Amino acid sequence: MNWKYYVGASLSRATDFLLSQSAFPLTRAVPHGWSWPFDASRYAGTRNFDIILDAGANVGQTASRLIQYFPKTHIYSFEPVERTYAQLRENIGLHSNVTCVNKALGAQTGKETVLLQEDSELNTLSDAPPREPEAVMGKEVVSIDTVDNFCDRNNIRHVDILKMDVQGYELNILEGATDLINENRVRLIYSEVSFSESNSDMQSFCELNQWLHERGYQLCGFYKGFRYGNCKQYLLFLNALYINTNF
Repeated sequence: MNWKYYVGASLSRATDFLLSQSAFPLTRAVPHGWSWPFDASRYAGTRNFDIILDAGANVGQTASRLIQYFPKTHIYSFEPVERTYAQLRENIGLHSNVTCVNKALGAQTGKETVLLQEDSELNTLSDAPPREPEAVMGKEVVSIDTVDNFCDRNNIRHVDILKMDVQGYELNILEGATDLINENRVRLIYSEVSFSESNSDMQSFCELNQWLHERGYQLCGFYKGFRYGNCKQYLLFLNALYINTNF
């Protein structure tokens, strides 16, 4: 890690600290794309969210940031792999507004086998072949729930943010949330997407965008783009924010 990384990380932390303050206005003066949690609040017109579902929580990287922006919002962080789940609980489980759930979210309830990658961020239930087969460390049978079942069981009437980072399994999660989505009870969706057809272990932007557009969601932001090439001229993947215009 070089000095550019440390400078960028420090600026990012300073930006989050400022924008996450409740006294800081949800103003149009802040450039769009700096902070997706701030943009989510700005587009919704409020910081007072009730429920966030964090699918693919891993060890709490996103949840830690969400806690900073939404300290009074109940965050449910889903991580199915036992070892990673233990790290998740250690990192964020003591926060009073966080519930860690040792399950994946998918299209239907049940159990499936996940290939365990050397890098736990690449673990996925997707049928796509692993990007680096030599990095597969083993297998684990995990439990799966659906958004609809989970929310019904926990008396959750609406979801303010559904965040997904599940390496190509995103549409499965949305299929398991069709009741809430069709009834306009999911306000914002934040998902990792890929622009490369060969990147089979990530969710295709075109497929996700069409699925959401047909259900009344509008694209409102791109974040954390990964570029490559000798001049960084190619865009491989990023995170996309959508808002339900009928919420």
